[in-house]
Amino acid sequence: MKNITISKTEFNTISEFIFTFEQSENHLPSPVQKTSTLNVKHSIDASEKDIIKNMVRTAINDLTKEQQMNLVKISSCSFYFDEYPKDIQSKLKTALTWFSGSWYFHIDQRSEIENEIIKENPVIARNIYRFRG
Repeated sequence: MKNITISKTEFNTISEFIFTFEQSENHLPSPVQKTSTLNVKHSIDASEKDIIKNMVRTAINDLTKEQQMNLVKISSCSFYFDEYPKDIQSKLKTALTWFSGSWYFHIDQRSEIENEIIKENPVIARNIYRFRG
């Protein structure tokens, strides 16, 4: 699926996303996972934070409403870093290192990114509460 494109106005990233959902039957947690490989477009002048939000938002939009409501975690692995010019490579590495390629949706584990995305779409992680550790 190698299909990196870079223009004067945009570039894309190819990432494998692993989604973890909490499904409960008789109130016992039973995690379920799904994977998707997605091609995400970004503005050429996007900040690191904008790139991450765009990746997470696009990944979540690949889910059904029920999956969105039960979303616990998204993990990602992005590919083809050597195909990008140095400035984009640097931006991507900074962005992905900053978040370690994982986003958590339990109320007590969310970062600024997860909170902003949930504010945009309150369905996300609607059924998820505190981390059960």
